[in-house]
Amino acid sequence: MTTALAATEIVDDDPDRVISATVRALVSANRVDTGRLAEALQMSRQSYYNRVNGEKPWHAKDVARAARFFAVPIQDIYSGTVRIGPNGPGTITT
Repeated sequence: MTTALAATEIVDDDPDRVISATVRALVSANRVDTGRLAEALQMSRQSYYNRVNGEKPWHAKDVARAARFFAVPIQDIYSGTVRIGPNGPGTITT
């Protein structure tokens, strides 16, 4: 049995918008509670929203924590290219 993987590619000149869109795609695909993600990023929920909504820039440490949380290569978050699928990259386990 083969399981299809979805891929998302975000194209934008603004690195923060690429990161935000990629994180949003990962949150949606994994049905992650934003409070849980904010905790994993070691920030408040408001700080998370400020970053994902483009009000504050993403810091390298935040992107690294997001990559660890979602088990994806950090360069995929920076580039806006993420493979999302069941038990594959971009799928978190609890």
